[in-house]
Amino acid sequence: KVSEALNDAFGLPVSRSGWCQADQRLAETALPVYEELLEVIRRSMVVHADETGWRIGILPAWLWVFTNKEVTVYVIRDNRSSDVVIEILGKQFKGILVSDCFVAYDDKRLTDWLKQKCFSHLLKDLKAMEASKTGRAVRFAQQLTAVLRAALALKKEKPNLDPATFAQRAQDLETQLDTLISMH
Repeated sequence: KVSEALNDAFGLPVSRSGWCQADQRLAETALPVYEELLEVIRRSMVVHADETGWRIGILPAWLWVFTNKEVTVYVIRDNRSSDVVIEILGKQFKGILVSDCFVAYDDKRLTDWLKQKCFSHLLKDLKAMEASKTGRAVRFAQQLTAVLRAALALKKEKPNLDPATFAQRAQDLETQLDTLISMH
């Protein structure tokens, strides 16, 4: 359809094979830049990862994203396994992987990695827990939600706090979290 539109609108005859050849040349030209982006993401202190359903024609696939403040790398694969995480970040990733709670991010091969679960997912799960459980589970969800919200508020305040005050307040939150975990 693109070939027809270009021909009809501008008199530019472009065949399907011409598009395929142009696409292949573009991929070959961009490959060194892509490989450089992969190296930057692999050396990052923090990488956020996520995946979403995708289609290649009629075949199911997944669009993965690995990102931080400086770089974003996309990859389309035919699976949602931890193999993709390892392929992109490497077996010896030294940063912190931030993700949702999807099982691929908790594979046994990633046991030694530092990980952070997405706060919005945690808060959503805690809200569901509070609505569906009773007793101690509800109190735990409420208390943990309060600590996480306080941590988010502290992050917003950080630019206005001296380092010692920020460090003390962060330590206080960590102590609250440790106490909450040890009680449950």
